[in-house]
Amino acid sequence: MTGKSGNIILIGMIAGAALGVMGGLWLGDVFLATAFIGTIFLNALNMVVIPLVVATMIVGIT
Repeated sequence: MTGKSGNIILIGMIAGAALGVMGGLWLGDVFLATAFIGTIFLNALNMVVIPLVVATMIVGIT
């Protein structure tokens, strides 16, 4: 990763954090109303990751 792309990523992370804080202050009710989307995403991620880890451990043991 070059220095320029690293700077772009850092700026994007800082901008995302700032927008998240401002959005939480001004649109907190909207964020709470759509929180179920994040819960669904995390549950779906667990449905993929846990079997992948178990399969990797089984293959590693054998």
